[in-house]
Amino acid sequence: MIVIPDAARRAADHLLAGAEGGLADLPEDCRPTTDAEAYLIQDEMIRRLGQPEAWKVAPASGGDVPRCSPVFEAVAAGQPFRSPLRAPLVELEIGFVLASDLTTASQGTIADAIGEAVAVFELLDSRFVDRKAVSRWSSLADRQSNIAAVIGTGTAAWQGLEFADLGAELRVDETTSTAGKPPASTAAVREAVAWLADHLAARGHGLRRGQCILTGARLGPVPVAPGARLHGIVEGVGEVSATIPQQDPDIFHKKDHQP
Repeated sequence: MIVIPDAARRAADHLLAGAEGGLADLPEDCRPTTDAEAYLIQDEMIRRLGQPEAWKVAPASGGDVPRCSPVFEAVAAGQPFRSPLRAPLVELEIGFVLASDLTTASQGTIADAIGEAVAVFELLDSRFVDRKAVSRWSSLADRQSNIAAVIGTGTAAWQGLEFADLGAELRVDETTSTAGKPPASTAAVREAVAWLADHLAARGHGLRRGQCILTGARLGPVPVAPGARLHGIVEGVGEVSATIPQQDPDIFHKKDHQP
């Protein structure tokens, strides 16, 4: 059983309140200074909000270990959002939808547990006023700024694909993006998912059938306005579409629209 310290509980209080208006940062007396402290804040959010509908993890660079966050809202393409959006950004990613529970990191088990690879939008909308002004640990406690995921179509034949070679297209209204940072390879993505399975097991969590694992941006982040129509394509994998709902102008702050 996870023991949540008082500081992590207080931090969760502030993050939940920040969903309404934005925070400059967490107060110093409950601000995390290590990954472990940030993950305890995530654990407290899971205790309060329930089991995540998805998880996000991406291959690490420079010898670092990956970092992960729960995603509490994952909807099928075309379905409405529950979460209020203040100043969202969108990333186009590849996701894995689990066909069975996954509690071990063996590569064979991972492949067996994955039902299909899908095209996914991750919507970012930090609880902080400026997500780039806070430390990496405050950002991790804030679930790396995620607010929701949109799951599109996919393929069960993903093991025959080299993810690093797949083209991608992200269209926001009439603007199309096709260039982004070099995408991760299939092997690197599988290694990140293996790390996630072990990491969550150590925290007393598990990956569950039906959950989607987001594996890092292929394109984006791109700021999106209320009413924006989004369409993404990942070559060989699938497509995903979404419409950003109209928001109360007092909630949606265009000044925060910085990718």
